[in-house]
Amino acid sequence: ECFSKGGVVGLLALSGLYHLIQDTNLDYPDFYPQLYSLLEPGVFMVKYRGRLFTQLERFLKSPLLPSYLVAAFIKRLSRLSLSAPASGIPLS
Repeated sequence: ECFSKGGVVGLLALSGLYHLIQDTNLDYPDFYPQLYSLLEPGVFMVKYRGRLFTQLERFLKSPLLPSYLVAAFIKRLSRLSLSAPASGIPLS
């Protein structure tokens, strides 16, 4: 429920939900579509953006994900970074 609210609350709920999906085999088919919907222009200005990008990297590293899904995230982040302020883009 917290994850579906979006915003900062949704970002913080990512880790717990992903832990449940990985460790207890929770079936949550809307995880990646909702994660994609959290990627908005304001994501580069939130306080927890470093944590978000670290988690996003962890979520997308799975070899079981189809390449088109990972490509969609890369495309979305590329487009968002074009309009984001330079101070908000993580460089690592």
